[in-house]
Amino acid sequence: MNAICSILSLMLLVSTMVCVSTTFDNTICMEPEQIHLSLGDDYSKMVVMWSSPVNTTSWVEYRPITDQISYKSYSTVRQLTEDVSNALPFIHKAVLQNLDEGSVYRYYISTQCLNRSIISSNEYNFTTIKTQYVSPMSVLVYGDMGARVGVNTINKLQEEIKTSEYTCIWHIGDLAYDLQTDGGAIGDQFMREIQNLSAYLPYMTSPGNHEIYGDFLHYSTRFSTPNTRWPIPLKQMYYSYDIGLVHFISYSTEVYFVHDQNFVCDQYNWLLQDLIRANQNRSKRPWIIAMGHRPMYCSNTNSDDCTRSFMSGWVRYGLEDLFYSQGVDLILQGHEHSYERSWPMYKRQPINLDYNNPRAPVHVISGAGGCKEGDDKELGNRESWSAFIDNSKPHDNSYGKLHVHNTSHLYWQQIAVTSGMVLDSIWMVQPAHGPFDKSVDCDLNGHGSHKVCRCPMVFHFETCIIASSVVLIVIVVTIVTLCCYCKFRKRKTNLKKEYSLAKQEMDYLDDDLENLIG
Repeated sequence: MNAICSILSLMLLVSTMVCVSTTFDNTICMEPEQIHLSLGDDYSKMVVMWSSPVNTTSWVEYRPITDQISYKSYSTVRQLTEDVSNALPFIHKAVLQNLDEGSVYRYYISTQCLNRSIISSNEYNFTTIKTQYVSPMSVLVYGDMGARVGVNTINKLQEEIKTSEYTCIWHIGDLAYDLQTDGGAIGDQFMREIQNLSAYLPYMTSPGNHEIYGDFLHYSTRFSTPNTRWPIPLKQMYYSYDIGLVHFISYSTEVYFVHDQNFVCDQYNWLLQDLIRANQNRSKRPWIIAMGHRPMYCSNTNSDDCTRSFMSGWVRYGLEDLFYSQGVDLILQGHEHSYERSWPMYKRQPINLDYNNPRAPVHVISGAGGCKEGDDKELGNRESWSAFIDNSKPHDNSYGKLHVHNTSHLYWQQIAVTSGMVLDSIWMVQPAHGPFDKSVDCDLNGHGSHKVCRCPMVFHFETCIIASSVVLIVIVVTIVTLCCYCKFRKRKTNLKKEYSLAKQEMDYLDDDLENLIG
């Protein structure tokens, strides 16, 4: 009987251990999640990224939709090292190679668990970039979309991508609010929320001010950009990519506002060279569209860089001359939680009052993706350069749709999320692409007599803030000192007067006393 009890106890213990082991393994070996695509270094590549709780062996299996032969690409892994107490800390990146352009591929991700079992994701599909587009080439554009608050926008975007007409999505800064918040839990939640978009379309990004924390650690590790090392280096948060008739440029406005402002000229010199090459290739790709988070101009009532407030205009000072001289057609921006469109403009002046053969860049702010900070108020009286602003009350979240029809016609729309109505739309008709300033003579080495051939003098933002504070303190101290000195002089003068009067009184008393004695 004792032997039977011992055997039963041993079996129960083994069963419990197996159960606990299985439970623990299932906890740390999860189905790959937070899946998102990004454009590879060229048309033959696509990047797939995802997250996991432990550093396991993972890979992507992919095949053309018309073929049953599949290929495999193993991931490289980087670990988030800060603010990850509530996040999946291991970020995977796999590069799918030898892809045919303009083709549909199916793929899924597999992870090998510690017990050697394999867990796989659902199957997804994507379409690779084409060299030529017969129908319009379309992309979705927005900025400033956070976790939870942006869900309505994401749901609306899911309806959009079902049409299969979009090439990619461009999120122009301020993701999740913020990726590192609550030990990275908000970042994980945001990446899960966008997965129904980003697992099908390349989800391309530009850095915003909400990505700055921790030297952009979460942003640079969670995302990948073309022809850039991974994690994205601090000094290279910019890239360009050709899609159809468009040369897209993503640049960082944050280099003007963080301690790494020595990278301002690194980016400027890269932009200059990239734009020169793009102009040399304009017969093939006539449109140049630039995207960065903080706007150069806005009609909002806050004290951001795009307003007329004190210590503003850093992005405008750094880049406006370059973009104008090199003939950038359209500048897409976020940061302001609103929507605004300019006339073709330069130096606060509208150059055209229509969009036929514009002779300066058009600025668009599409920063109403939906975030916890709410909307930004606009001025009642706008300046002459401002062509349209969404001042509907209450503000609705919105996003942009860019359709490039041919070498001369581009169509822009801004869509309200709740109603689905078109808030704004324009046709840009540009028959003569090229530099707006014909005197530009810069070469790829930065040689040339034109002012844009050299990086403008860098006024370090933090240094200027500190210097301004010191100057302010000196002014206050000087004023206080002068006031004290003036008060002291006045008091001294009053004392002299009082002494003089007192002396006169004494003299009168002495005279009276002498007269009495005499």
